[in-house]
Amino acid sequence: MAFSVETHVAALFAQRQMGRSSSSLGHSFRRLATGLRMEDFPEDGEEVSIETGSEVRTRVLNQAIRSANDGISLAQVAERALERTMGVLGRIQQLLKPDPDSPPVEQEEMAREISRLVLEVDRIAQGTVFDGMSLLTGSVQGQGYQVGVGSSQTLTITIEPAGAEAIGLGRLEEGLEKEGSEGVPEVVVNEAMASVSGIRATLEEVLDRFEAAAGNLNTLSENMEASRSRIIDVDVAEETSAMARDAILLQADRAVLAQANHHPQLVLTLLD
Repeated sequence: MAFSVETHVAALFAQRQMGRSSSSLGHSFRRLATGLRMEDFPEDGEEVSIETGSEVRTRVLNQAIRSANDGISLAQVAERALERTMGVLGRIQQLLKPDPDSPPVEQEEMAREISRLVLEVDRIAQGTVFDGMSLLTGSVQGQGYQVGVGSSQTLTITIEPAGAEAIGLGRLEEGLEKEGSEGVPEVVVNEAMASVSGIRATLEEVLDRFEAAAGNLNTLSENMEASRSRIIDVDVAEETSAMARDAILLQADRAVLAQANHHPQLVLTLLD
């Protein structure tokens, strides 16, 4: 090895290695501090593009999940209201089977209670509201909810009206007032209960579809987040190992640089 003073090759080499170790250690510090692996965009430009697209799709999926949950909530509110309506109809059905030996006063009271229960059916229909929509008055016709990434991925809800007139209870009071109409009120109530049961069955079907869509969207969102995590999140175990390695190398480089800087002084021994 040649001895030279003007060009100190060994020191330059040690400086370069120390700079490389210091830079690598700095990257490890930033990655561990931020928790992100992609802290150097110029090197990871392609992955940044993929990550950005994944983030956008995840946001769209999360919005679709909220939309599907809105549809589920709407169907559940309507179904619970119809359940109360069925309870009222059951009470009317019970009142229509009085003791034949009961006095006229009791029969009149029974007729008044039935009238009040019919009004209750209307009150339930008019008072069932979700997000500003009256659900059981026929206002919900083809209400659409986004349940996917594409604009065509929608589910719609249509709820038939469930007021007293809509389910046929308007004929009930007429049947009670007319003589010789024995059995007619029972038929009217049975038909009303069948109508409400049909609406509930439709809602159950819609609810199943929304729940299936929401479950699928949750799975897609979870997989998308996992994929994005593999791109941007730092592996702490791997990075701490790299940081320890670079710290040791940096200390070694400093020691080597010190020795390299001392090396030219050996030239003085040749002048003695």
